[in-house]
Amino acid sequence: ITDPRWSRDSLASIAWQYALACRDRGMVERLGSAFRCAVARLTPPATAALDTAALAARGLWSGPEPRSHVGTDIGMPLPLWDGLVDHAARAVGFDADGVDDGIGFAQEALRALPSSLSAPRSRYAAHFMLALWHERAAVLQQACEEGSTMGVADVVSFVGRWSSEASDQPRIDLEREAEARSPKRGMWLCRGDLVYLRPWPWAHRVPCRSGVLMEVQKDYRAAQQSDGRSAPTRKGPVLPLKLYAVMPPWGAGGFDQGPDSMETVLQNERFAVACLENLFNVPHARQIDAVRAVPHPSKSLALHPSIREIVLKSWEAAHDLDIPGSASAAAGRVEPPSPAGLARDPPGDLSTFYDTAMGDDATLVPTSKMQAEAVVACAMRCCTLIRGPPGTGKTHTSCAIVDTWLRQLQALDGAASRSRILVVTQSNVAALNIQSKMDELQLQTVRVGLQLTPEEVLSQRYFKDFVDPEEIQALERLVREGDRSAILSTLPPLMTTAAKRCPIVVVTCISSGNMALLGGQLNFSRVLLDEAAQASEPTSLVPLSFGAAAFACVGD
Repeated sequence: ITDPRWSRDSLASIAWQYALACRDRGMVERLGSAFRCAVARLTPPATAALDTAALAARGLWSGPEPRSHVGTDIGMPLPLWDGLVDHAARAVGFDADGVDDGIGFAQEALRALPSSLSAPRSRYAAHFMLALWHERAAVLQQACEEGSTMGVADVVSFVGRWSSEASDQPRIDLEREAEARSPKRGMWLCRGDLVYLRPWPWAHRVPCRSGVLMEVQKDYRAAQQSDGRSAPTRKGPVLPLKLYAVMPPWGAGGFDQGPDSMETVLQNERFAVACLENLFNVPHARQIDAVRAVPHPSKSLALHPSIREIVLKSWEAAHDLDIPGSASAAAGRVEPPSPAGLARDPPGDLSTFYDTAMGDDATLVPTSKMQAEAVVACAMRCCTLIRGPPGTGKTHTSCAIVDTWLRQLQALDGAASRSRILVVTQSNVAALNIQSKMDELQLQTVRVGLQLTPEEVLSQRYFKDFVDPEEIQALERLVREGDRSAILSTLPPLMTTAAKRCPIVVVTCISSGNMALLGGQLNFSRVLLDEAAQASEPTSLVPLSFGAAAFACVGD
């Protein structure tokens, strides 16, 4: 535990998983205390150098000589801390008496891992990740209750064997039984969705406490046949699953030995699979990735340096903190500027102030005097907040901002500019609202999202302009025929094509994290967040994680 070279595969992580699996509150409390003590011993004052000789004498250091502690991560690295918190949130379920006690145990485990255990430079991410995992634990507990109370009519029977490979997340490939009846809405599962798996012999028992949450590893499509059954003459697709969370009913001696035991689940070869509504792993995962990318950027996710500094400094100011290794510290500034001062800087992709100057033809969208001031501010600043009550023209102003941004970037890069503008909202209703306004003002815009119906896509004013006519005709034919399976495989590629070719893309915050949907070209130079007050900070970070040099938040 006191080794500074933490790793995900350390003994600390294994012991933590064991304590959670055994539902041992005492062990969880002792491990949490040990983590806090170890980090405290390894965190000298911020102004002092790391005394490796003293640490080595105490058996706490065996690595190379480091630089000064200033700007150095001393504490639990974020990957290890995140892994421990992840396991804690999944420790939901039921106790031996069938009482829904898992959420209480999971929350206790999460409280044993405060964000202060992480390295100083990672505490911004740890702060929001901990909140997201608390929220996730409540969602998982609700899923346990829903899955355990579903009757036979709500589940589908599958057969398969567990993988023999030793793993803390065992896998199983399931094949649907030929005579298995589909639920009314069919089975349309995407990679990352969660399902509730329980042994078939006990599936008629309600509630059935022996079950596990499984994560879908590959998209699965099994449409409901006309007679309500799958075709018996054709072998169905394979449903690959990986263990996500165990909800064991534990007895005093560990595993129960009755029909509700985990042994019943692990030794079974016939299972009932319950599709859980409103339980999606993708939004949670994208928010976690976005906040993690703030202190630890990757090749695919990284905030623009100027935006990253604004985000960190605003959080520091709100919590009266100073994060070692932040952009301002690295720049060697004696007195780092305030977040408001950083927001007034010109966008980082503009070389001079002249580049931000706007002429009379900055936008063709008519604006009032105050609206024009807001438009110019967005063109000259890397961060702008526009606030106004309902009915004051915020959506109209947002359209003028987007038009100005696009003209500004095209003037810098030429007519062949590939710079694009990303407009994001928290809800699909808000996305439709601003996209309709842009259509009205004749701004070439497409709205994309996997939740859109083909009718919503085809009704967009400019969508057909960015897709080949033959592909549009093929989609229209599938809509007339009602071929849902073919539509699901045809529509996303068309949206990807339109998103790559259109200069303005409208999407929800979470859907903006779907790089495949947006064409894998993360060259969105500007981001406008509409109805910003409805989005949490982790949600807002998702569209900003692709390197935009300036953004504007609009809301009431």
